[in-house]
Amino acid sequence: MGAEEELFQMNVLHGERAGLYKILLDSLQANHYAVFESLLKRGLKKNPPSVHIDYIYPYPINKSLLDIACSEGRPDFVRLLLDLGASPNKKNESHHRAPIHFATESGHHDVIVALLEDPRTNPNLEVNRETALHFAVKNNNINCAKVLLDNNASPNVPNHKGITPLHSAAASGNRPMVDVILYNSRLSPDIDSFSDFRKRTARDILTDKFPDLTLPPFQEKTIDFNVLRFYLDANDEENFLNNLKCLYEEDGSAKLDGEDKLIVIAAERNLKKAVSELLRRREQGNIPQAALEVATRRAHHDILDKFIKTGTKVDNEVLMIACQQLGIPCRYGIEQQSRIKCLKLLLDRPDVEVRFEDEKGNCPLHYAARAEDAEAVDLLLKAGSYIGHMNAFGVPPIAHISPKILEDHLDSCLRSKSDKTDDYEIEFDYKCLRPHTAPFSQDETTQTLLPKSSRASRQPTHSHSEMETLSYISKNPALRHLLKHPIISSFLQLKWHRMRHIFYANCLIYVFFYIFINFYILVLTYAPIKTNVLDPQPSNTSGRLILISENSAGLWTVTAIFLLFLAIREFFQFLSSPKHYIRSIENFLEVILIILAAAVLFGAGNQVGALVILLSAWELVLLIGQHPKMSTGIEMFKTVTWNFLRFLLLYAFLILAFALAFFTLFKDVNDDNFLDPGQSIFKTIIMLTGEFDASDIPFVSKPGLSHFIFILFVFLIAIVLFNLLNGLAVSDTADIMGKAELVALISRTRLVAYAERIAMGTGLDTRSRSCMSHQYRRTNLFGFIAKKLLLFRKHLLYSKLGVKPYKGNTILFEGLETETKNCTALTMDQIIVERAREILRKRNEITENEKIMTELEIVKDCVYRLESLLKRMESVRSTNEITEDTSSQG
Repeated sequence: MGAEEELFQMNVLHGERAGLYKILLDSLQANHYAVFESLLKRGLKKNPPSVHIDYIYPYPINKSLLDIACSEGRPDFVRLLLDLGASPNKKNESHHRAPIHFATESGHHDVIVALLEDPRTNPNLEVNRETALHFAVKNNNINCAKVLLDNNASPNVPNHKGITPLHSAAASGNRPMVDVILYNSRLSPDIDSFSDFRKRTARDILTDKFPDLTLPPFQEKTIDFNVLRFYLDANDEENFLNNLKCLYEEDGSAKLDGEDKLIVIAAERNLKKAVSELLRRREQGNIPQAALEVATRRAHHDILDKFIKTGTKVDNEVLMIACQQLGIPCRYGIEQQSRIKCLKLLLDRPDVEVRFEDEKGNCPLHYAARAEDAEAVDLLLKAGSYIGHMNAFGVPPIAHISPKILEDHLDSCLRSKSDKTDDYEIEFDYKCLRPHTAPFSQDETTQTLLPKSSRASRQPTHSHSEMETLSYISKNPALRHLLKHPIISSFLQLKWHRMRHIFYANCLIYVFFYIFINFYILVLTYAPIKTNVLDPQPSNTSGRLILISENSAGLWTVTAIFLLFLAIREFFQFLSSPKHYIRSIENFLEVILIILAAAVLFGAGNQVGALVILLSAWELVLLIGQHPKMSTGIEMFKTVTWNFLRFLLLYAFLILAFALAFFTLFKDVNDDNFLDPGQSIFKTIIMLTGEFDASDIPFVSKPGLSHFIFILFVFLIAIVLFNLLNGLAVSDTADIMGKAELVALISRTRLVAYAERIAMGTGLDTRSRSCMSHQYRRTNLFGFIAKKLLLFRKHLLYSKLGVKPYKGNTILFEGLETETKNCTALTMDQIIVERAREILRKRNEITENEKIMTELEIVKDCVYRLESLLKRMESVRSTNEITEDTSSQG
């Protein structure tokens, strides 16, 4: 940007509004497009805007920016102004022109092209009863006339003297203009209907002036679909209404062919009067869907409102279009707020379903979230949209929703009843967590919960579990804190309550397996070895466990039963969800444990037994660590271990260097610690822990250098690196302890989500044609577990529940007339209830503050009115006193 342009910017930043308009005018006249664009967009983006796009400059200019750009032939400026919302049909009352008249009068046909690119522009706009084509004829602008005629300009509009453009061209003897109008007009020229003050028609003048000209035969003027469509295409609402009125006056019961198309065109052009007149003669509710779609796409909310009030059925596709348009940049005066108004009108309709998806699996909330329109997202969420619906690419709407918007909506899902009474109740609304379809949707109870349009719509592209949303939130660092929100944490508590018995049963079975397998290995290790009576030859039993002990036969059988149970469990887990199963390292460890344990039972050596003891203990630690109350400790252990490994990986080359250095220095000395590189590396790692045993190191072989390298090793590795590792461990531990609650919630989310995926078999590819996957989906051996885990199909019928804080935080499921004892005894966690009450308390405070501010505004308005009344009374009193004084003096 040049110095002059920078000066313009600085003047805007420090100048008044009038100065801004002056700079815009200067940049337009100087053809500084970049400066003009930058200043104009910056001014329009302010709230409130510092620039009015249709501002009229005062005398002596008396024009708007669009008028000036059209007069001076600036097509780029014209397109920019139109894109930013300038009206192409605004009449200039001072000059009795519109933008298209200014352009035609100046002969700028390229500007006319730019104007007519805007679908709002009316080429037949009349100012003082003259159209732009009249101006083109008057100024003999052939190119302008061609452009106008090519874009639906009518040659049949008479001026205040009853003279059409063709009549005017013929009267002036302008043969080229006459030819252009006769042969370029899209509408047949009417040369017989209008006459001048001498009662001469255009045909009369053309015959006298140009006898060689072949004229169209005389025909009676008819009004049909093509004539009406012509005026709609030209945005000429006035002539359309006049012709439509004439048509109905001729035959009041006439049925107009193509009336649906006329309604669509009128809706697209935002011609409200034309739409109203066409609707007046139609049956209620008989509106073409194409008209609804085009009104929604163009954000013509007034016309959409007229359509909806007729009672016509609105397809879900219309709502999808409304949401898709939110992310498209506004052009030609379309405002984002108009799109929001269209969305509100559609969401108010009972037959519109927000849980609907297109061919890509996107629901309306996907498009609203991508557009980053907070108001639209809030409207769709309040209408019942599901925040976790995965599209065909596996992306949910919450991937594009800001945490603040999501948190505000979750706050709004908390409501209270019977405040300040013993029957005080907090209502939790889980509608945003309810999947589009339940996996067991054959149940009539579940079917009746969904609107008819939802049951009739296309099936989702993915099978949804109730934990997909929470699982995604737990993996997203920007959203994880929302797990502590009462809506999500309470839902997670309910899910844990439903699966805790399965978890405890699984833990109990594994504990028994752990005890028996370890006891079996220890018994065989210490038991006396007996020779098989059938095999008199002594066998080499060193390093092997021989399965011939009579005392261990029963123990072997019990251990084998538990091992078989674990193997069956892992097999069905893999069959249910292979995609998720193979992604877990813990599952691989379990498979290795099962294989090694089976090897031990069938006579493997004590080395395998030692591995089984370690793996079974590690698996027990992981299993117990899945419990929410134990998850913090195991998470610290995992985090510190992983960070240690990553940290040591950076210094592994340094440790290896010291090991090789020691081997190089002491390899010629008879020392068992440094006989070869492997032994040297092992000894160096031992020394890393602080076990130096310096008296046994043969420094005498290489005095000086060996001491220096050893001291360097002690300083860099044993002191610096070791303390760095300790500091890293302390830091990780403190960080996890500070997030103990969040860590526990994340662990619980992973556990419940994994169990639900396995139970529902969501890991199977829905497109798979294999016999195994098909057979499993049909039988679903874990179906009874899935039914137990799912909440919305039985307990959260209406996606709501109530909690009684003054009655032990008892949970009441809405829609259940009779509840089981288990449900009656279920209570909400006290921390969750306290957080919910705190959110409600803050909301009530805001409401009270708003009420106070409203009352203050009312008082302020009353005071202002009283002041105005007192001023008027004072003025009247002063006038009366002056009058009395004058009368007394007279």
